[in-house]
Amino acid sequence: MLLCPSVASAIVLALVSPVLLSADERDSSRRDEATTLSNKEYGIEVEVPASWKLVSKAVEAMVFGFSIPNDDPTLEAGVKCEIGPAPETLDEYRTRIDRRAERQKVPGVSLKQNEVVKTDTGERLVTEWNYEPKDRPIVHDFEVRVIRNDQLYIFTLRAPGPLFPVLRPQFESLPHC
Repeated sequence: MLLCPSVASAIVLALVSPVLLSADERDSSRRDEATTLSNKEYGIEVEVPASWKLVSKAVEAMVFGFSIPNDDPTLEAGVKCEIGPAPETLDEYRTRIDRRAERQKVPGVSLKQNEVVKTDTGERLVTEWNYEPKDRPIVHDFEVRVIRNDQLYIFTLRAPGPLFPVLRPQFESLPHC
């Protein structure tokens, strides 16, 4: 089983957003300022700030998705985890992403990073896509992929340009399972 108690908890501790919880959950989350999301079917357990808004849980390949709203709707950020069949290696998957980026070149979309990184806990594939809409700030998708239990887990931080520099170092410092 893949347990990730801090996969996303430190990403946006400084950000706040309303969460729709029951009265008991609100009282508990105010005391602890965190809530635990556990899904044994997907092999995931995460502790997240109580301020995050859960928008998806255990729907097909989506393990969870949280919205991190901002006063400015164009600056919303989010964190999600998806699961799928594991490739033979992360390098194989990296190669697929490189080929797709080359084949599907589109103005305003760029692959900024796509590399396998070795860590104390194993390998991870780190990928960053940048989307540059003409009428809004650039949007960064920062993805970390790990293989555990014959599954591919994909953790994604999506954040607009003004928030991304603050959120990325926090996201990168997490253990990502």
